[in-house]
Amino acid sequence: MIQKYQKSQLEPAGYTLPDWKAIELQYPDKFESKEEKSPYRIEILENKIAVYAPYDATGRFQKKAKAIEGYRFDSSDKSWRYPLAKVIEVIEAFPSPEYSINPEIEGIRLSIEAEERQNWPKKRKKPKTPPTRY
Repeated sequence: MIQKYQKSQLEPAGYTLPDWKAIELQYPDKFESKEEKSPYRIEILENKIAVYAPYDATGRFQKKAKAIEGYRFDSSDKSWRYPLAKVIEVIEAFPSPEYSINPEIEGIRLSIEAEERQNWPKKRKKPKTPPTRY
């Protein structure tokens, strides 16, 4: 982009660009990180929780996946999608030692748990007992 404005704006203003060959060694080659994603993972896609796992011929995984209300199977990327409100159920159904869980999901879980604690009554009301007569 700078090359585009070199003759029309930079040089008339007194700026000169060095020859690329002279400075190219200062810049490392582009490194494209292509980490292989775990086949067992939980992440957020399109404001939904996406659970990925290879096909289970025994049907145990599918049974667990369908047990969580609000599920939808996305055939385009072979993931099971859930509403964000179901994050705690998803994490409990698919434990983290087996599944790599995106840190965003952990943050959502913590915020939901904090909200639930705020809504929980701090003091339990004692049941009223009728007065005793002597």
